[in-house]
Amino acid sequence: MWRSSYSRRNFINASVATIGGIGLARGGWGQQVPLRPKSATVVRKLRHVTVFRDPDNFCAETAVENLGGGELVAVFARNRGLNHTDTGSILLVRSRDHGRTWDRSRPVTVLRQGDDYGYALAGLTRLSDGRLVVNSYGYEFLQDDGSADFVKGSSDFAGVYLAWSQDGGRTWSERQKVRIAPMRLAAVRDGIVEMPDGTLLMPLSGLRSRHGQPELGGTESWTAFLVGSTDHGRQWHYWGTMGHDPLNIRSYWEPGMLRLRDGRLVGMVRCHPWPDDFSTGTSGYLFLSVSEDGGASWSNPRKTPLWGYPADLIQLADGRVLCTYGRRREPMGIRIAVSQDGLSWDAANEFVIREYRPPENPRVRGKGFPTHIGYPTSVQLESGEILSVYHLFDDEGRQYIEAAIYELP
Repeated sequence: MWRSSYSRRNFINASVATIGGIGLARGGWGQQVPLRPKSATVVRKLRHVTVFRDPDNFCAETAVENLGGGELVAVFARNRGLNHTDTGSILLVRSRDHGRTWDRSRPVTVLRQGDDYGYALAGLTRLSDGRLVVNSYGYEFLQDDGSADFVKGSSDFAGVYLAWSQDGGRTWSERQKVRIAPMRLAAVRDGIVEMPDGTLLMPLSGLRSRHGQPELGGTESWTAFLVGSTDHGRQWHYWGTMGHDPLNIRSYWEPGMLRLRDGRLVGMVRCHPWPDDFSTGTSGYLFLSVSEDGGASWSNPRKTPLWGYPADLIQLADGRVLCTYGRRREPMGIRIAVSQDGLSWDAANEFVIREYRPPENPRVRGKGFPTHIGYPTSVQLESGEILSVYHLFDDEGRQYIEAAIYELP
């Protein structure tokens, strides 16, 4: 199934975003307030709502699906305590009014953390038969504080897992482990893509070595790849390589993937070359790769003008493609970019949907604070509006889940 927009709010804030990453200007509900007079194109009716927050635990990395009739479901990772540990439980919350309010009182546990293992994040997909599938990954052999240790190598990759729901996310199956061979470590970022013939494709990034192997772990770069299933998700096999650097210099991480209506697959990949940090040179730009044969082979990833990571892609009802991503350098925030075909991207068509400034006097300074923001996903609502979910830090320094609802010009 191509990931269409239809298969995928504390206070309400009225804002407007301008092209080109200039920032946000705030006004009354639904006002259009361009920050510079020459910018005629704006995101309209922009407002923000809280999806979920927990006073005792950081919450992050969200995925959302549109079930229709105003009902949305979102999954996210509730970390262990006030740190971004990547070893928590995967929870689900629901909205019945097109994402304007969320039932935070009764979250559903999709994948539950154990004493010595936990989950980092999850993708979410609604399949053509109505089932929901969550794909996630995690770590085991944790430290006493519940975090994973990759410096000394005492912790390990626990695997990629699936959970299935046949009742709209109210109940979930036991976890199912996914075969990722020949890779030994794999990380989930995006949901599964269903092809017209029923094949399921899961974009991942991973390593042939494991964290904690000093002879390999410090030299191998990350590869973006796919595993696939032709039997409705029971068995999985290596499918194709989206991005790989044989020199082990450039890492291709956390791919977002979309099937266009013309049948081509588009991958948007986070990229960091070694030894650059995350904000110099080509590091931090999104790289684009395309497959014309169902994901078996991919074009060489090429740099786009979009700086930020990681990315989510959806195709809108009018055929345009929306890319949503977080920006972790000044000016920080959540951004979107719009492409006519999903292949050509221009920074002139970039919008800010959420401006973010780290709190100046936080009460909490846990791991990940204050720059670990973003990890967005988006869906188009029946009204034509877009809803994008992501995580930020609040004024007290707690990581929480928020959504932006807006119209595109």
